[in-house]
Amino acid sequence: MISLLVLLIVFLLVAVRQIGKLKLEIWHIMTFGAMTCLLTSQITPIDALKSINLDVILFLFGMFVIGVGL
Repeated sequence: MISLLVLLIVFLLVAVRQIGKLKLEIWHIMTFGAMTCLLTSQITPIDALKSINLDVILFLFGMFVIGVGL
């Protein structure tokens, strides 16, 4: 139940991150969500590290490089 609540809060903050005086970057919000899940033991640090998909990371890196280049 906690992880679902964290997910909803992250989605809400991403949707309204530019409203008001406080400006949050997406990576700030995602880091907050990840740290909250780790601190509330929703996922173990080992499982979190195992879930990283290097192919996806490299794909996103390549897409961002192409996007910036264009």
